[in-house]
Amino acid sequence: MELPIEMEKRDFVNISVGIIVITAAVLLIMFLTRGPIMTEISSFDECVAAGYPVMESFPRQCSAGGKTFVEELGGEDYYGSSTNGPCSVNSDCIVSGCNSEICQAVGEEMIMSICMEPDKPLPSDLGFECKCVESACKWG
Repeated sequence: MELPIEMEKRDFVNISVGIIVITAAVLLIMFLTRGPIMTEISSFDECVAAGYPVMESFPRQCSAGGKTFVEELGGEDYYGSSTNGPCSVNSDCIVSGCNSEICQAVGEEMIMSICMEPDKPLPSDLGFECKCVESACKWG
């Protein structure tokens, strides 16, 4: 018993539409779950902006495309950093790090730093305090 030609055409159209729908769904899933698009990353800030992971080290590091970029601390004349964590008053800020070189907010997860002899003076050696400056914990 042969099927009418109309039935064969309908089946062909249904199968074709099904293949197109499945292909579109797979492409959509691939698009939505892809990682950051690799562009030419040449600095820590570009790495962070592109969405690559940041290691909680001191100084922070970001890895992209097999390269690791280290955060530049702005060339301060001391060995230290600030997390700029949220604060309202000075008591919202604490000093952390192996050498007491990090100024961070009380509510932030404690940051571990590399325990090595700093090559520059610590912020406290220069009279800086870990305090609330413009609603952010900073050395000042």
